[in-house]
Amino acid sequence: MSANTQTNTVVVAQEKKEKKPTLSAKYSKFLIFGYGFVKSLEAQGALNAEGVEAAFAELKLMSSVEDQTQLYENLLTQSKESGKAMRKFITLRNKPPKAPRAKKPRAKKSATEPATAGETAPAAAASETATAPKKVKAPRVKKATVVENDTEFDVIGQIVAAANTIEAGPTKTKEEKEAEKVAAKAAKEAEKVAAKAAKEAEKVAAKEAKEAEKVAAKAAKEAEKVAAKEAKEAAKEAKVVGTTASIPTVEEEEEVIEEEEIHTTEIVVEGKSFLVDDENNVYSVDTHEPIGTFNVDTQTISTDL
Repeated sequence: MSANTQTNTVVVAQEKKEKKPTLSAKYSKFLIFGYGFVKSLEAQGALNAEGVEAAFAELKLMSSVEDQTQLYENLLTQSKESGKAMRKFITLRNKPPKAPRAKKPRAKKSATEPATAGETAPAAAASETATAPKKVKAPRVKKATVVENDTEFDVIGQIVAAANTIEAGPTKTKEEKEAEKVAAKAAKEAEKVAAKAAKEAEKVAAKEAKEAEKVAAKAAKEAEKVAAKEAKEAAKEAKVVGTTASIPTVEEEEEVIEEEEIHTTEIVVEGKSFLVDDENNVYSVDTHEPIGTFNVDTQTISTDL
């Protein structure tokens, strides 16, 4: 008697979920800072509801990731000019006012100045006063102090400059930068080596699995040949009692073997492998001899002994 082992493999395909685009961490800092800054101005009463909505629209708070990325890339490009304008504005605001210029005392004529001939001193003075043109003092023009209107200053530029200051942090030395480069390079090389090792291990595992499959198939084929040979020998040795029967030919013996062929499936019970047919009869994996019946409900084997 021979037995065939059937193996069914079920492959479940899993669909990968599409990852939604997100704003990069670098630009997320700008967006978070801008939101907090606008809400702070609103809490202080510096911005009304319309101003808050306008500020959020400028920050692209509710826009797509592409629009937000484009905005903050443009702001980074303009950050140098915005920084210059900010520093100039701060310098003008912190500049102390000029002290008023002190008035010079007007020089008085000396009373001992000699008069012209034939005139007394008072007459000469009166004559000089009458003939000399009177000087008219022009009004002093006050120098205007130019102060830039802070409402025209770019609020977004301030946000970008502050975010750049927060992100930049302390300046690194040349040695620290070189050490970071060396560490990054070493990490990259280690990653390459690990990936190569994993690939080689995968190849070796696949090769070993293929070899094991070949060995199992060969062993199964040999076992089937041995079982067929034993069945053939048993058929030759069988004797019919009480009747005279002719010796069956080789073709008849093979036909009998084919008619007695049973299809089985391999099962594992308590860590051991067995073969079971459609009628739940259990056979040995090695000898293919019946050893009992399989109880589907209790998943146990009851022997016929």
